[in-house]
Amino acid sequence: MVVCHLGLVLDVAKVVLDVAKVVLDVGKVVLNVAKVVLDVGKVVLDVAKVVLDVAKVVLDVAKVVLYVAKVVLDVAKVVLDVVLDVGKVVLDVAKVVLDMAKVVLDVAKVVLDVAKVVLDVAKVVQSVLMIRI
Repeated sequence: MVVCHLGLVLDVAKVVLDVAKVVLDVGKVVLNVAKVVLDVGKVVLDVAKVVLDVAKVVLDVAKVVLYVAKVVLDVAKVVLDVVLDVGKVVLDVAKVVLDMAKVVLDVAKVVLDVAKVVLDVAKVVQSVLMIRI
């Protein structure tokens, strides 16, 4: 009976040894998976660093674009002010030219009236001269 127990203990020990080998193999696999996860984590960290660097560059470019936009806006305001001032001057000059045109038109009317009078006088003179002849 002791021999049977020893054989059984030996069989159990073999099973425990086999289980230990399986646990060891599983441990190795888990260790390899952990190494892969660690490597993937390092890659993800490197990618995150690159993304952060790109984000910094994009932010710097955005700052430059914003500055350029502000400068363009300031220049546009100045140009608009100048155009408005020039437009006001042109409008004032146009008003003066219009007033001068009105005066010229009035003078032309007077000249036309004088021409009519001269024509009437010429007709009278012609009539008088025709009567004498």
